[in-house]
Amino acid sequence: MRGGEVIKKARKLKGFPQVFVAEHYGLSLNTIKNYESGRTEPPFNSVIEILEMLGIDYSEVASNDEN
Repeated sequence: MRGGEVIKKARKLKGFPQVFVAEHYGLSLNTIKNYESGRTEPPFNSVIEILEMLGIDYSEVASNDEN
C-alpha cells in the first residue's frame, strides 16, 4: 500500500476531512489531496508522523485488506 493510501485510510478511520490533516500537520490541502490521489508520494517519515498525529499505528492501516 502506498503512503497516500495509508494516510487516506487512517484519516477515514478517524472520520477527519482532508483539511483537518492539512491544518494539523502544516501542509496545504492540495498537498494532502495529491498524496491521497497518488499524484505525489509522501516521504515515509511524513506518513508515520501523520499516523501518530491521528493516533493510529501503521500496522492498522498498512495491509491491503479492506476489512
